[in-house]
Amino acid sequence: MNDLNITLNYSFRSGFGSMETYRYVREIIVDIINTDDSNNALKVGFAKFKMLYLDEAESDGYNLMEVLDTYEYTFRHAEDFFDFDLMDFKHSIYNHYNNEILSKNICMLERLEILPKYRGCHLGAKLIKDAIFHFGAGKVLFIVQAYPLQFEAKDDHPDNWTELMEIQRLEKNKKKAFKDLSDYYQSCGFEKIKGIKDLLFYNPIFTNKYFDAINLDA
Repeated sequence: MNDLNITLNYSFRSGFGSMETYRYVREIIVDIINTDDSNNALKVGFAKFKMLYLDEAESDGYNLMEVLDTYEYTFRHAEDFFDFDLMDFKHSIYNHYNNEILSKNICMLERLEILPKYRGCHLGAKLIKDAIFHFGAGKVLFIVQAYPLQFEAKDDHPDNWTELMEIQRLEKNKKKAFKDLSDYYQSCGFEKIKGIKDLLFYNPIFTNKYFDAINLDA
């Protein structure tokens, strides 16, 4: 599909006053918009990220366990990669990256959904690269759980998005679906880390041929 005119619309909320740990966990929604020749804008996909500013929270005197526990989603996955006794990443993370992790800040890709007609157009990979460009700054560890949408509990949408996604047509073999999705994220530059089963990681300070091959200009 060569006639795409894609815009990524990022949105998040912040505020003044006492936000406690919520100040250090930014939920970012990304709408993928295609604008046709008649200037009609259609949402063709979306993603949800969570940025966790653990360095800043720690500097301001917050307990990192409390910050990670701001949302059930972040705490549940943090148990796999974070050592709550040391208040730092687990040794397996440091070993994998030869201790070259520049901060404790994290960006977690929570959801990525593309409408059927637009799958295979590399929109997901390009969105990931664009998000890392904007939020990576060389110091953020990116994490994704390769969990297929068809096996998740239904996510509430305010419109007919779930119907448009045609989730019922996705791979029904659970083992194959998990492998395919894991392979997809690895093709975007994410890596498995020994001892961590369900999560994949991307450290932007390292050269990664798969990530570098994603072309935002094409």
